This record gives sequence, C-alpha cells and structure tokens, in this order.
Amino acid sequence: MAEIQRPTIVFVDDEPRAGKLFARFAQGEDLHVESFHSPMEALSYLGEGRPVDLIISDLKMPDMNGLEFLR
Repeated sequence: MAEIQRPTIVFVDDEPRAGKLFARFAQGEDLHVESFHSPMEALSYLGEGRPVDLIISDLKMPDMNGLEFLR
C-alpha cells in the first residue's frame, strides 16, 4: 500500500514571525510547510519541481509583491 503524503504548503512572507506562527498552526494539522522570507527563495524552491498543494503569500513584500510572485 502506498504511503499517504502530507499536504505541502508553501508560505511566503517577509515577516519571519508570520512564517513561524503559520508553521506552528500547520504542525497541529499534520501539514508540511515550506516557509520563505523572500519570493525569490520560494521561486527557486518551486523551480525544483517539488509537488505543492497550496501557496500562501503576503501581498506586500519588498522586491516583488505577492501577485507578481504568484504569476
């Protein structure tokens, strides 16, 4: 029987406390969270082709806003 994978969430926010808080919430829900403080770091991770179930992004970030990141 195949092992069931935990859903993976990519969380992007330039505020480190937001990522820590979300990761704490997700841990209780049996979710795997990859948290990034920069959209460029997150894009690099996503470029590796790893499966992702959900992306949550802050809208106001330096260098690239959340909508630009999601495009």
